[in-house]
Amino acid sequence: SARRVANAASIPMLALSNNVEIAEGNSWLLGYMPEQQIDVLLAYALTVGNSTVGIIAEDTPFGQRLAQHAVSRLAQFGLKPEVQKTLSAAELASEAQLKLAIQNFTGFIPPQDEDAQAIINLPPPRFETILFAGSADFALRTAPVLAYYDADSERVLYLGNAQWNQRRIFIEPSLQGALFTSRPTTRDEMFNKLWSKAWPNRPGSLARLSFDATVMTSVLAGTKPSTWRSSLVSESGFNGFSGAYRLLPGGSIQRAFELRKIEGGITTLVLEAPDKI
Repeated sequence: SARRVANAASIPMLALSNNVEIAEGNSWLLGYMPEQQIDVLLAYALTVGNSTVGIIAEDTPFGQRLAQHAVSRLAQFGLKPEVQKTLSAAELASEAQLKLAIQNFTGFIPPQDEDAQAIINLPPPRFETILFAGSADFALRTAPVLAYYDADSERVLYLGNAQWNQRRIFIEPSLQGALFTSRPTTRDEMFNKLWSKAWPNRPGSLARLSFDATVMTSVLAGTKPSTWRSSLVSESGFNGFSGAYRLLPGGSIQRAFELRKIEGGITTLVLEAPDKI
């Protein structure tokens, strides 16, 4: 509704959203695009030689969106998922159904011999990498069961999105060694100092986006409206507290992300986000 009014007055909008479906030529997204996070994750997996990928997805719009993009991106490299499974709400709610679904997903075959040697000599996993297409709750529900069926994070590379950036994920035993994408964090200390001067509470997930949007509008202030669009889609892009980003002509955004690893209840930086897009 607001966009219709802004468009009528030829005023561009900056939306604190990551929903590519609402992007258009005079209204730009500023959110952390999940599709671009999938690109970072898959690029890393392929770079380290992990070409067999399993995709386990949550049957939600968000989960399906991630899974569909992952399949499309793999196809660009001439690859397809080794196996793909979408878990329904009913499967996630039922312990028996979830175990059966994940057993089929991993291809787990119980050892015929229960002696120690049979357990040590496990067959190789069905895939080298598992991409979790879903929420943080989805990862917490499925990762322990994956480990139970010998597809644990010591044998398989786990990949997750930015929703994993929370303590309950970091302390989950079955997710130790997993990688996830994150917004760039190199300027967090500076931002937190500025924030604490004004407010006592911790900044929320949209705080950095809001700050950077305000800076962008201040840059346009005093310039001719006819130049606003060209300034916003400048090829030089921007670099703010939310990281490096560039607004695209169609209304979307290209963002930089870093890659982090979960170890011992904390995270360490694996790949630093680029300073420029």
